[in-house]
Amino acid sequence: AGPAGGAAPPSPVRVLGDGDRADRLRELFADIGENRPAAVVLAVDTGHGLDEGGRLVAALRQVAGLAREIADLTEGDETLPVLHVHADATPATTGEDDPVAAAVAGTIRVIGQEIPGIRWRTVTVGDDTVDGGALEAELGDLAATGESGWEVRLHGHARRVRTWQSWHPPMSDRAPLPQDATVLITGGLGAVGLTLAERWGLAQGARVVLASRRAGALDQSRDARSSEQRDALAALRARGVEIELAELDVSDASAVTGLIERLTTRHGRLDLIVHAPVALELAPLTELDDEAIAANLAAKVDGVLALEAAVDRLVAGRRPRRVVLMSSAAGTIGGFGLASYVAASRFLDAVAHRRHAQGWTALDWDRWRFGTAAEAEAVSEITMRHALDAEDAVRALDRVLTLRAAPPQIAVSPGALDPRSLALPRRSVAAAGGRAELRNSRVRSALKGAARMPELFDLIAARFPAAYNRNDGKYGRIAAVKKLNPDNGRSRHAKFSAAEIPMTSPEGFLYPLVYGLIALMERSADGDIVWKTDPVDFLERNLVAIADQYKDVISAFNWDPMKVGKAPLAYNVVKTAYAALLAEEEASG
Repeated sequence: AGPAGGAAPPSPVRVLGDGDRADRLRELFADIGENRPAAVVLAVDTGHGLDEGGRLVAALRQVAGLAREIADLTEGDETLPVLHVHADATPATTGEDDPVAAAVAGTIRVIGQEIPGIRWRTVTVGDDTVDGGALEAELGDLAATGESGWEVRLHGHARRVRTWQSWHPPMSDRAPLPQDATVLITGGLGAVGLTLAERWGLAQGARVVLASRRAGALDQSRDARSSEQRDALAALRARGVEIELAELDVSDASAVTGLIERLTTRHGRLDLIVHAPVALELAPLTELDDEAIAANLAAKVDGVLALEAAVDRLVAGRRPRRVVLMSSAAGTIGGFGLASYVAASRFLDAVAHRRHAQGWTALDWDRWRFGTAAEAEAVSEITMRHALDAEDAVRALDRVLTLRAAPPQIAVSPGALDPRSLALPRRSVAAAGGRAELRNSRVRSALKGAARMPELFDLIAARFPAAYNRNDGKYGRIAAVKKLNPDNGRSRHAKFSAAEIPMTSPEGFLYPLVYGLIALMERSADGDIVWKTDPVDFLERNLVAIADQYKDVISAFNWDPMKVGKAPLAYNVVKTAYAALLAEEEASG
């Protein structure tokens, strides 16, 4: 059934994107290039590239560019409906998404989370046609209802909305693995791989091959992580677990093929391969570059393509009995800075669908909880809110492996994913009806200080470029800055207030400057958090001097905002500069 209400689509509509589909959509919606459209339709061309990995890289570059264009079109508190239209490559034959198209569809959710005021839906249509009436109805319903976050598939006269179906696999007396099984785990030296090695090695007598790029140099490495991994391996071997280490770059197709062929020759047909490499590089879409894309795709996407190629080289009777792709619930719920990671997870899901007949399954996990000190930290605890205890996660995986025929894609989560996919906070706050009173004065004072941060963030964003240039800098010539400020005549707007600003800055450059404001705060005798001085006046007086010291940090990291934003040095230098300048002012009276 079509969307209820039958609302007309808003007008004018801007179509963003290149390629034949974008051109057809421009004709359909009569896009004449209005400066401030009432709605946006997106079309990402997923056909560029020599192979699926290359196509996905090219598509993510497009998505990053489209995100910047959408950010330029948003104004103040107004909402902007965004409809993403993408092709379902082969619905008539297999009903499966092209993995690249599936991956791109997931990234649109992140656009809606990172850019204020966006209400969005993704619509999958047949590759051979664009149903104008159905798309207009979908856009009209989105604009009229504001119901955002839906992924809709249109095929013929059918309309389906993507949801998760609650499912509890039946209990079975079958063991998850045959006795004396051989298991290969890629990304095997991570916490997940070591946990699985312990479980299957002790309970099933499995021979476990842990493949990792770190394996070759593990004995010589002296860092804390390597020491922990060596200790864990020694403990497992002391308990009788048969473990082999294999040095492997999982994105190297020839290396993956060689390892699987050697293991199959030595041990016979592999009983299970678990593809579990972990690689996560946070980057907002407006700052997403090739380095961040490659960091998130190499292990998961290039790795699974290498795994497919390696398996295909084996004769049918020698191919692994089961393959489990460790994907992520982020593919459904998104997350700030996770666009390429979401794409990688969606790609794994689609590969599992097309390989399902060969025993492949994708498991979309929430985070695993291992009880480490890092997980107990305050910020980490927020991200662990929906985490699974590792023991529960392993039991869930075992139950899936006991099934003679598992579904191609399974989400493993302590709670329903559909509500979370629709309710993940955007950069706005909606208040429920009613009134609450906050009686803790210390908490109230902290919140009062926090309430000024959007104003201060926007002030720093507006003034920092000029402050940088006052110190013989050329801010506008920094590659990351130029990327965010194309010469297209459009005005730039602050993130929170939407006020016009001279240029847009990479957020990685701004975060340390915002963090430094804590040097201007103190706890009063009553325990309240108060400002030592007015932060706006302080920034007006001192931002040029702060920029003088901070500029050297930026250059030390080769003007790369992603590296600057992650470097403790940047935060320490800026905080020290704030504190020193404040002390000078206080001393001078």
